[in-house]
Amino acid sequence: MINYLYPVIKKATLFIFCLFSFSLTAQDAGLEILAVTTQQLQNNDEMYFYNGRIHLKDNTVLEGRVSINDRRYGEHFTVVRMKDSCKYIPNTKINAVIMYEEKDDVIIETKFEALDHGDKLYREIFYNEKKNITVYDSFERPFKNHLGYGVFVKENGVITNTYDFWTSGPKKDLINYINKRDKTKYKRRDFKTLQDLFDKL
Repeated sequence: MINYLYPVIKKATLFIFCLFSFSLTAQDAGLEILAVTTQQLQNNDEMYFYNGRIHLKDNTVLEGRVSINDRRYGEHFTVVRMKDSCKYIPNTKINAVIMYEEKDDVIIETKFEALDHGDKLYREIFYNEKKNITVYDSFERPFKNHLGYGVFVKENGVITNTYDFWTSGPKKDLINYINKRDKTKYKRRDFKTLQDLFDKL
């Protein structure tokens, strides 16, 4: 329980620190900004911030250390920590967030975007343009070949929440989606890797 609440407490601490230390101002781009210096932020835990780019609906791109889906005042915000500022941006102003990391000289990117008309950002874990299908989950960190809970499938414009309380996890939820759609009887043992499962989509 403590491990589950830790990221929530951490984000709340950062927000309160910014709120009481600096004044909130409106910028030309319509962003809500809390001006925080790098030195004042250095003692905050970096565990849940990742390198990323925020693509706004007005075509502005912000880059820095990013944390998504901080819920305040009944809506979700994305926090970006740049060289000399900390910005809280309503998710409603965002087209997509791209988190990235470098491994063996290769840049690996993970995309996050809102589903339907909601403002929470979901992680894209699979996309097939030819089949017009995208799979998302609810995790808020870069994808490393592991499914998180809360798997959604967007197929031909229709969004399906695959979550089932009675299953063994998100992988089984996705298998159940395929079985229902294709009238098949796949089981977990039929898929050695996550890519094997995606190939059936």
